[in-house]
Amino acid sequence: MKFRFVFCNDIHFGCDDDHVPMAYVIEKLQSEVTPWDFIVCAGDLSCNGSINEMASLKKQLKKLKKPFYPIAGNHDITGPGAGGMANYEAVFGNNRDNYLILHKGVGLLFLNVANGTEAHVEVPERTVEFCRRMLEKLSPRLPLIVFSHFPLHPDTPRFAVKKTEALFSLLDSRMVLAFFSGHFHSRWQGGRKGVPFYCNVRLLPNIQNHDGSDDAGYCLVEVFDESCVIIYRDV
Repeated sequence: MKFRFVFCNDIHFGCDDDHVPMAYVIEKLQSEVTPWDFIVCAGDLSCNGSINEMASLKKQLKKLKKPFYPIAGNHDITGPGAGGMANYEAVFGNNRDNYLILHKGVGLLFLNVANGTEAHVEVPERTVEFCRRMLEKLSPRLPLIVFSHFPLHPDTPRFAVKKTEALFSLLDSRMVLAFFSGHFHSRWQGGRKGVPFYCNVRLLPNIQNHDGSDDAGYCLVEVFDESCVIIYRDV
């Protein structure tokens, strides 16, 4: 095994936080007996996209004393265009839009396909161009894990992203181990050309799941040379 990481999505920090405080989740992650290297927070970090909500969440995440990698979701954006990203970028930086992290011989590809506050989106051309530029610099043999807030699998029961063809034309020739996303609050799994796609439920029970379940939690992901293993953890 190469490493482990924590994947979570749809925190919606600020939406009835008193029900299960984020501080409780941080303590649970700190007490996780299985070692892990970093945490991915795949969008809808906040309830209303306010600087205060995102800054408060960031303060909680920093208590983990491990790297955390955010992705913007529609709840983190205040409107269409670059201006809608202002609060997110003020808190997490303008290098946390589309970006790449190299970790222990694996490329972690974070793709922002948000379109303002819209719940239904299509892949923006700028995201395709970012992906093209990054892949030109990377060895075709480099294993990749792809993260987005919105689910990229075309058969996702709800909120499947449109116009994914150009993106998949770039990624299909690469060694992608898995795709991870949020937005569709469900422990749903699909596959495409032998590559698994994972969605997960909300992290906190402060917003409804789309599958009707009461589950809330995160994934502990074990990364191997050619695959990922998912272990669900309830909060």
